[in-house]
Amino acid sequence: MPPAWVIVACFVAAVAPLVLWLIVHHPDERHYTDAAIGMLRTGDYITPKTPAGADRFNKPILTYWAVAASYHLLGVTPFASRLPFLLTGCGIVYMTYLLGRLLGPGESAGRWAALIAAGNLQVIMSATRSIPDALLCLFTLISVYGLAAIVLFNRRTWLNYSAAYIGLGLAIASKGIPAAIVAAGVFAFAVWHLRDWRSMLRLVHWPTMLLGAIIGGGWFAAVYGIHGPTAMSNFANDQVAARYQLEPLKIVLRSLLFFGWCVAALLPWLLPMTGDAIRRRAWPWRQDNHALAVTQLVVCCTVVLGAATSLCDFVCARYVLPIVPLLAAWAGMLLARAEAAVVERWLRMILYVATTVVIVAGAALTVVNVQLGFTQHAIIILGVFGLTAAWLIGREVWPREATRVWSLGVLKLVAIPLALLGLIHILLPDDSEIIAQQVLARRDVADRSLLVVGKPSMASQIRVQSHGRAMFDQIEYLDGTLHPEHDVVLVTNPATLDQVDLAEYAITSYPVGIGDVSERGVLKALLAGTLKSYLDGHRKQVTLGVRKTRTAAAGGQASQR
Repeated sequence: MPPAWVIVACFVAAVAPLVLWLIVHHPDERHYTDAAIGMLRTGDYITPKTPAGADRFNKPILTYWAVAASYHLLGVTPFASRLPFLLTGCGIVYMTYLLGRLLGPGESAGRWAALIAAGNLQVIMSATRSIPDALLCLFTLISVYGLAAIVLFNRRTWLNYSAAYIGLGLAIASKGIPAAIVAAGVFAFAVWHLRDWRSMLRLVHWPTMLLGAIIGGGWFAAVYGIHGPTAMSNFANDQVAARYQLEPLKIVLRSLLFFGWCVAALLPWLLPMTGDAIRRRAWPWRQDNHALAVTQLVVCCTVVLGAATSLCDFVCARYVLPIVPLLAAWAGMLLARAEAAVVERWLRMILYVATTVVIVAGAALTVVNVQLGFTQHAIIILGVFGLTAAWLIGREVWPREATRVWSLGVLKLVAIPLALLGLIHILLPDDSEIIAQQVLARRDVADRSLLVVGKPSMASQIRVQSHGRAMFDQIEYLDGTLHPEHDVVLVTNPATLDQVDLAEYAITSYPVGIGDVSERGVLKALLAGTLKSYLDGHRKQVTLGVRKTRTAAAGGQASQR
């Protein structure tokens, strides 16, 4: 198994391509990038604001500060928007290694844990999005590390207390209540594990607890002092009142979905773990008190977070992220203790499937690029995928378990850049880049009042692509016909075009990215050799309207309305 720093380096190399562009964009990113741009303009770093100037207190301040700091150092770019979260992702992988080494205990368990976390889809996606999830995960992980060291090993050092309580404070400053829920799971485990109230006193360390409370609650106190209780009611409504839906059947279904995402987070590593348990006819925690204690810790945190999440109005995969590192550390502990022959047999089977997928995907992406007219790129794709398949086959022949582990871990990481390599000409340039560089760069558009009609996430991407210089109003939902008063109108959503009165505007349409296509349609066009014409016929269109000039009644001079 490679050292932890190699796993972190591979994580950076695999994830970095998604940070350079806005190919993968979460709608919530707009809240943080827009507010960060506003902070740079106004100098107000306490009150996040929407582009319309309204205060936004739905989430704590730390994510806004992270994006604003990156913009201040590097300028407003897609890379600067995501860099803090890429670095946070690296921190998650390395801290998972430390947690795995602590809980294992041992180096092998730590490396297993880091490899599992680095290949986890939710960790990867959180490292490429400007939303609080990555920060919440990292600081919650730091807090869990400190608390676990104190509870399980009685390591009462300043470093562990600082990790436990300052980490918790930073996690609360990142996303609020979810951090406290995970910490509640750890404290529930402490009660279960220690049982004696005198032993519970080892968790008390007033200096770091006070400092953590200041870090976690300082911004809330400042906002309350400046804006009053209304600001806190907005936060409470977003985190509690607007989230919960207390219907028994839906609670059960959401609980099952949450635990299903937990299982998915451990794939494919769960297969050799289960195989080893079947071979032994018992899970390791049935024979080892330490493994039992670690499993109880994982169960407490998972059940507490799952119970809270099941009360929400919906559950998605990223809600599992705060406990993914803990699950990875637990899996690393079990795999490090598993029988080598059993793990090797399962890894061999998984690598057979993975190699087949690489060969099929490489062939399909080669055909796609040939049909799109990118023959030279298709040759590169064929070569890269062929070398990857050959490398996997060679590693399979090499009779070492650690070699197969490393091969599978690397494959999970390189899947993203491999897919990006095959689809780069379809995905780039993205819609917002085309709009910022071609549409808004027109001379008759610059320095004129602009209205963007369409999804707010697209408007936010345009601001970032314009390096924060584009100033415009935006509107998403239309009730009836819109009669704009702006000099320039950009309609990014074709579905709303009929509701915008552009009679007094000179209209130009621009093709941007791929629009609504079906998997069946793409497959049919691919088999028929007409993929290029199919995609060209399904491109999205944005419409730009520039108010027409007209001759003034007096003087015959042209004027702008």
